[in-house]
Amino acid sequence: MKRYRIFLLLLICLPLVQLNFAQTPNATASALPRLVRFGGSVKDVSGNPLPGVAGITFALYSEPTGGAPLWQETQNVTADDNGRYTALLGATRPEGLPAELFTSEQARWVGVQVQGQPEQPRVLLVSAPYALKAGDAETVGGLPPSAFVLAELPARGPATASGPGAVAAGSRDVAKGTTDVTTTGGTANYLPLFTGASTILDSVVYQTGTGGTAKIGINTTAPTSTLAVQGTGTFSSSTSNGVNGASSASNESGVFGSNSATSGASNGVYGISSSPSGSGTVGVNSSSSGHGVFGKAEGTGSGATGVYGTATSSSTSGPTYGIYGTTASGSTGSAGVYGTAPNSSAMQTYGVWGTSASVAEYGVGVAGTSTALSNNAGYGGAAGVWGDAGTGISYGVIGTADGTPAIWALNDAADTVTAALIAVNGSTTPGALAFLASGFIEGGYCQIDNTGDLTCTGTVAPSVRTSEGREVKLYGVASSENWFEDFGSGQLSGGSVQIALDPAFVSTVNTGEAYHVFLTPRGECEGLYVGATTASGFEVRELHHGTSNVSFDYRIVAKRLGYENVRLEDVTQHMNKLRQRQAQMRARGVGSRISTAPVSAAPEATLKMTPSPQE
Repeated sequence: MKRYRIFLLLLICLPLVQLNFAQTPNATASALPRLVRFGGSVKDVSGNPLPGVAGITFALYSEPTGGAPLWQETQNVTADDNGRYTALLGATRPEGLPAELFTSEQARWVGVQVQGQPEQPRVLLVSAPYALKAGDAETVGGLPPSAFVLAELPARGPATASGPGAVAAGSRDVAKGTTDVTTTGGTANYLPLFTGASTILDSVVYQTGTGGTAKIGINTTAPTSTLAVQGTGTFSSSTSNGVNGASSASNESGVFGSNSATSGASNGVYGISSSPSGSGTVGVNSSSSGHGVFGKAEGTGSGATGVYGTATSSSTSGPTYGIYGTTASGSTGSAGVYGTAPNSSAMQTYGVWGTSASVAEYGVGVAGTSTALSNNAGYGGAAGVWGDAGTGISYGVIGTADGTPAIWALNDAADTVTAALIAVNGSTTPGALAFLASGFIEGGYCQIDNTGDLTCTGTVAPSVRTSEGREVKLYGVASSENWFEDFGSGQLSGGSVQIALDPAFVSTVNTGEAYHVFLTPRGECEGLYVGATTASGFEVRELHHGTSNVSFDYRIVAKRLGYENVRLEDVTQHMNKLRQRQAQMRARGVGSRISTAPVSAAPEATLKMTPSPQE
C-alpha cells in the first residue's frame, strides 16, 4: 500500500464561486453553488511527489485541534506529475457545503487525511468562504419572506363600517376553534391540563427556569436535567422504573427517543437508576421478532454510538455491567449481545469494542465464558479479551478463517522475554500439552508439553537461502537416544596430548557414562586413537608408538543429563489419545466447516413514534 503525505500549497480560492440567490418570490438559497476550491500536493514520506489517483477525506472543524468534524467527505483526487491536485469541497453532494457552516461568526479549519494515514495538521480557512453568509441577504433565517406572511384570521366581534373583515375596537384576532375557559386557580410552575372543554387544572408536568435554562420534570418538582421523569404507579420498589413504556402495536415503540443535536454528549434516551439492583434502562420484547432495546447512530462525527453503557459502581459485593445481554433462544446465530461493523474503507471499525480502565488485577475489556468456569478462571491478569471454558469439549476462544490467519498475535516489545503468544498448561503431570498444532491429515501433529519437550510426527527441517537465491530445507538428525555433542581441535606433542572437555558442555551431559570420541587427523601420521578417558577429558595418541606433532579434529557424543536411560520411548498410548480427542472434536462439529455464518445479516428495526394528539 502506498503511503502519502499531504503538503498544503494553496489554502482557499473562491473568487470564481458566485454567491447569488434567485430573486423569485418563493425561491430559497438552494441555487447557490456551495463549493470551495482547495488545493494541495501528494508526496511520500521521503518528500517525492506521487502522481495519480489518491483517496482523501476532507473535514471542517470549529477548532484547530480536537473535537468532532462539523462536516466531512471523501474524494478521489488526481495529482499531476508534481503531485499537485485541486478539489472542490462539497462536490460529492448535490447540495454542496451546508450553508450553516459559514453563517456564524466562527472560524473554520480544514483537516486533510489520506486513506490509511492519520489526519494532517488542520489549516485555517481564509475569509473567502465566509462569503456564503451573503446568501442570507434575501432570506429571514434561511427562509424567503413569503414564509412569514400570516394567514388571514376571522375577527372576534362585529365588523365596523370601515370594511369587511375589520376588527371591532378593543377586540383581537384569534385562531379558529378557540374557546374561553375558566380555572379555579393553579400552582406556579405547573403546566396546565384540560380536565374538560372549559376547565383547567394542574398537570404532573413541572417547569423550572425559562428559555435555554428551562428544565421539565414529570412527577418531580426538582428536575436536574432538561427532562426528568420520576416513575410512579403500581410498580414495586424492587422493580421501579424511571420511564415505563409499553406498546401493543406491531411496529411502534414503547419508549422512543430522538436527538438531533450535532455536537456534545447528547442522548436520545438516557436512564439513571439509584436502586441498589435497578437498571437505568430496561427493554423487553415478547413478540416473535423485534428488539428489547435498539440503538442506531447515524452521526458522521467520531464517537457516535448506537447503544452506550457504563457502570461506575465501586461495589465489591457483586458484579456490575455497562451492558448486559442474554438470550434463551436455541436457534443458530442467537446472541445476548450482537455487534456488526459496516463494510467500510476505514481501517478501524469494530462490531464489538471492549476496554477496561480497571487498574486492579484481572480487568478485562471483553469476557466470554462457556456454561461453567474452569478451575483456572482466576489465573492470569488484565486482558483486552478473556475467554474461559469449563470441562468437556469446549474452548475459551475459537478463531476461524478462510485463507487468512484465524488468530493473529503481534507484540512490538523491546525486551526479549515478552512473547506475542503464550501457551501455558497448569498441570503438574509431566508431558501435559501446552501447545498442539495438528491438521486433518491423520497422525500429523506437532506438540510442546509442560516439560519443554517438542514432539513432531513430521520432520524438523529449517529452511535456508542458498547463494543462488533458492530456499532449501535442511533436515535434523534423529537418534534412538538423547545425545549431546561437541566439536574441537588439538595437536599432538611427541605423539600424544591430553584434551580437556568444555566445562559448560560437561554440565549438560553425564560423562560418568560411556561417551564416544571420533578423531580426524590433519596430516601424515601413523594414525590416531583414544587413550584413557575421564569425566573431564580424554587422551589422544599416535598408533605404533608414533612421535609426530600432527594436528587433528575431534567430535564427542555424550548422553544428556537426566535422560541417560531413555531409548525409543513408546508413545503409542499418547497418540491413541490424541486421535480419540480429534475424533470427539469432529463428532461435535469443532474444526469442521459450517454452511452459513451464524448471523447472515445485521438485525433490522423500523421504529415508529406514535403521533401526539396535537399532531
